[in-house]
Amino acid sequence: SGPVTIIIDKKRDPVVWGYGFGLRSRLLGYFVRADWAWGIENNMVMPNVFYLSLSLDF
Repeated sequence: SGPVTIIIDKKRDPVVWGYGFGLRSRLLGYFVRADWAWGIENNMVMPNVFYLSLSLDF
């Protein structure tokens, strides 16, 4: 195989972090978790993400 050319459009910060909050409860024998989170990439807050989880234990 020949040489590979890579073009970088934008320099990005390699560290991505976020914050959020959540609720946890027990419902009909299951643990229910509802979490809202926002990621931060390149010093910009990304759109929120909602997670809903059902489990038998935490």
